[in-house]
Amino acid sequence: MLKRVTAMILCLCFAIGFLASCSFIEELVPDFLLPDDSDSYHEIHNTVTVSIMDGEHYKVVSANPVRVGRGNDVSFEIEFEEGYEYESNSVNADFSDGKLTLHNLFFPTTVKLVTSKKQHIIEIPDDPIEDEEPEEEPDEETDEVVVVWPAPLPLEPEDETILPDDPEEELPTIPPIDDPGLDPDFETVVLSAEPRDGYHFICWTINIPITEGGEIFSEVDSGSFTIPTASIPIANYVDDSHYAIIYRANGGTTSDGKAYFYQTFSNEVYLMPNTLMHGTFSRKGYSLMRYTENADGSGENIPLGGKTEVNENGFVELWLKWAKNSSSSDFTFATFVNQDGNTAVEITAYKGSADEVVIPKSITVGTDTYMVERICAEAFSGKEMKKLFIPPTVTDIENIAFQNCTKLEELTIHDTVWLVSDESFKNTTSLSKIYLNAARPPVLAGTGDSMFCRKYEKLRTTYNKAKKIVVMSGSSSLYGFYAEDAQKAFNDEYVFVNYGTNAGANSLFYMSATLRFFGEGDILIHAPEVGASAQMGGNAISDKNFRACESTYELFSYVDMTQFTGFFTSLASYNQNIRSTYTDQYYEKAGTFINSYTDMTTNIDNPSYVSTTNANVSYLSLSRIKSEQLNRMNGIYAALKERGAQMYYTFAPYNLSVCTPDTSTKEAQDAFLKKLDETIDYPIISKPSDYLFTQEHFNNSDHHLGITAGKVRTQRLVADLKKQLESEGVWSE
Repeated sequence: MLKRVTAMILCLCFAIGFLASCSFIEELVPDFLLPDDSDSYHEIHNTVTVSIMDGEHYKVVSANPVRVGRGNDVSFEIEFEEGYEYESNSVNADFSDGKLTLHNLFFPTTVKLVTSKKQHIIEIPDDPIEDEEPEEEPDEETDEVVVVWPAPLPLEPEDETILPDDPEEELPTIPPIDDPGLDPDFETVVLSAEPRDGYHFICWTINIPITEGGEIFSEVDSGSFTIPTASIPIANYVDDSHYAIIYRANGGTTSDGKAYFYQTFSNEVYLMPNTLMHGTFSRKGYSLMRYTENADGSGENIPLGGKTEVNENGFVELWLKWAKNSSSSDFTFATFVNQDGNTAVEITAYKGSADEVVIPKSITVGTDTYMVERICAEAFSGKEMKKLFIPPTVTDIENIAFQNCTKLEELTIHDTVWLVSDESFKNTTSLSKIYLNAARPPVLAGTGDSMFCRKYEKLRTTYNKAKKIVVMSGSSSLYGFYAEDAQKAFNDEYVFVNYGTNAGANSLFYMSATLRFFGEGDILIHAPEVGASAQMGGNAISDKNFRACESTYELFSYVDMTQFTGFFTSLASYNQNIRSTYTDQYYEKAGTFINSYTDMTTNIDNPSYVSTTNANVSYLSLSRIKSEQLNRMNGIYAALKERGAQMYYTFAPYNLSVCTPDTSTKEAQDAFLKKLDETIDYPIISKPSDYLFTQEHFNNSDHHLGITAGKVRTQRLVADLKKQLESEGVWSE
């Protein structure tokens, strides 16, 4: 029997109190573009500062900020305004009875609270007056309301029977349909979601709102649906400035015993939201590995703190993926006193033989339980496990701890490891998949480094939605290419992404990690600074890759890590040299360094620029063309071709004023082009002479053009690209 139901507004739209950000000085030149100070030393202090940021609708009534010994807990007492309640926070912490408690603190932490209006529920009578809106409970501060609208009387849509005026009178009897195929436990209803202005529909649930863990039966706003008999369909909405995510604990619970966690994100900051970091969920005897799209673990695997892509409703449902901890009896271990004076556990040997080893985050010694913080040298040497999980409590992995684990294929590790190197995993020749989980909030959110997150989001979210042209290089494109101008020059038929990064951040890694987001008709432009190995096919990961991927850790799991070196050493460098320098921040901090086209907004013209580079730089030296490295780029080209995409080579701008005379001669340039053409398989669409500029056109380095010259470089690249595409019959004016 068909029922027709119109769903009204459900109060899932929260008034979120975002807090004022910690202030910082924005330099004209972001610090990630300045040379590294190799002599600097960052001391790890024995105490950390923890604070709650000021915000609306609550106040901290206990001491704030506080300093606490590393590894200890701290609690804050919070009072909320009448009508408001705690919803979530920006770090991994427990909230109960007005207290927010952070556990096992090792790093300076700033906490942002999110509050929400308490929900009001209004019951609508079973016999509503036609065309009359149900009254909403008045609220001076917000018009948010929960409306539960039961199914109307069971009449066929074509039935013109007039209902009696007296609801006590007996209703006319409708004969049942004689259909043996009908399931009495389910019924078909027609639903239509009607959000008020400023809100959008996200999903339908049964009986319970999504914010309370309701079961989703559809993410389509209107149509016919089969639902359990006598159940109430609930339409769920969120305001237009936010995404929504619900996490299903899948056997675990939150600190307050819930089997779900509902969260909203500002879509004005990121195109894609980040998943929860470690600490929100727990499950006795298990460790949280990552998030997946389905309860059975199928679909994309998303590291903790990684980017997840919402559907067109701005909503995503994620499931937790757990792994059972290995028994403590499988390990030989000892206690030690860490630098904070606390007792901890170190693993000295693994005695088991399992294919999957899940190191627990704590081990009980006698009657006391201690955190596992160190993996000792040779503890797993030669062991044959295929999968390994290292908990977020581990901060120290000694050299050769996992040497000769030649069957190890998959590793899950957290960004809390401060002491580790490639020697720690020496000769792990099969280790192809690394999941890097976030257990700490990012420290570079809102800084210059965070722009690379936005570039990745732009590249990924255009997949299968629009043809795109992506320019990958070092900071020569960050400063000297304007995606907005190029896109307009192609009449917006392509979406351009300026993926210029630091020249020390490995380009081969970015190309490998983003291959899956290139499709038919897409184009990748390789525009390397030829003097940087990381831009010319070198395979060493650097700490700059970690800086640029701080909010996009999933990129590391998208590549075959057997093809790269330096992951562990660079992870330690990133933690020691970067994370000990900056104050912890959070994901939702808007960067101001790029616009929606992914172009840098802080560049300037600087005609008084003076190069600090010694003269006589042989920029186009033939020795810079290394076939072993560029063959890796040929592999990228082949992979793109399989996906229906194309790859071209162009030149990065450079300061002609500091080049050796042979660089500017036609003979030297022709020799370079000839050898380059013999080495790479993909077309070279440019001439080096068009990208050599004199010194007054640069801003602050010999690769960074000012605005005026950057726009000239963009025009030349557009012309080169159009000429190539015209020759292939792909483009015409």
